[in-house]
Amino acid sequence: MIHTGICSDMIFLCPICVKERPYPTWCEGCGVKYFERHYENWTSGDQIIDKVIRYTQENTKIPVDFVEWIPYEQIEIRGKVGQDGFGSVYNAFWKRGPMFMNKNMFKSTKGIQIALRRLKNNTFHESLMGLYKSLKCFNATNFYTENAVYKPEISPIIRFYGLTKDAKGYMFVMQVAERGDLQKYLFDNFDKMKWYDDKLLILANIANGLRIIHENGLTHRNLHCRILIGKNGEAYITDFGPVNNNKNSIAQKLNCSAPFIAPETLKENIFTPKSDVYSFGFIMWMLSAGVIPYHYRKYDEDLKNSILIHGMRPPILKRTPPSFEDTVLSQNIQEIIQEIELYIKRNTPKPLPPPKNVNNSSGQNSSHIAIGPMPI
Repeated sequence: MIHTGICSDMIFLCPICVKERPYPTWCEGCGVKYFERHYENWTSGDQIIDKVIRYTQENTKIPVDFVEWIPYEQIEIRGKVGQDGFGSVYNAFWKRGPMFMNKNMFKSTKGIQIALRRLKNNTFHESLMGLYKSLKCFNATNFYTENAVYKPEISPIIRFYGLTKDAKGYMFVMQVAERGDLQKYLFDNFDKMKWYDDKLLILANIANGLRIIHENGLTHRNLHCRILIGKNGEAYITDFGPVNNNKNSIAQKLNCSAPFIAPETLKENIFTPKSDVYSFGFIMWMLSAGVIPYHYRKYDEDLKNSILIHGMRPPILKRTPPSFEDTVLSQNIQEIIQEIELYIKRNTPKPLPPPKNVNNSSGQNSSHIAIGPMPI
């Protein structure tokens, strides 16, 4: 087996085609052939949806960069989570689970918790085209930085598994985050959170999610407290791509998320990577404050005007690490990632020196005595 710098540190031999593959649970060539053999076994009933799904399957390279058509009988809806201007969100269970390779066989997991998002019928196809453009962000492997402590192997963007349909229409099937959104997570855990142990992991995940989005020529457009938190405190970006690039959503978010949106965007309705970085600065502010900006005010047109016309901004808090105070003013996500790396490097405890062999006063060798640093 050969060392590589990807995902695992090894190259594996596919037992089907006997060719090297970098992932133990996926072979690019065999995966494409498997999907092609099963095309006639399913259809969504919509030519555009079928085209999008098959495109991802014909171009799969890693275990998470394709989507599937999921028959509704495989879905159990557990309850409605909420509803926003884009549609309804449900907590559900996928009985079969996503596809993967196990040795020389294609299998699925034994069921997973999922989130279902039902979009309004008048925005569905427009949102589907947004999904088509952003799939490589949803399912990208997060190669992150080689020398950082926080280096998750999956994308910090909520994974998109596929689509399904019930009597009311089509729904997106997506990864679920076990600990809810950032606002709830801070409310439940803020008093015991530390910058290095907890908050930095959240910032690193979000920053790298934005890096993935921007490197693919896209913008998020709605980065705010709806960041989702996984079971180990990792952060996932959501509300991106399929639900966020239609004209109706832009008008809604300008009022509902006004404190997180750059003033020039509030004024001109133009979203750019720089406006995403501005929103990131307010996520950082939340991690220092423990609450959303202007939590004492209603997010409405009046607040929007206070920000846009009167220049209202929240103060930089003393709880923010000094090295991050200027980072909030950065206009480039890569600069922020570099600052996070430096902070990690400066605050990572150095390993203790190895034990030394010494001789005791009797002249006998005392190789089992470890000499460590002097206690202070």
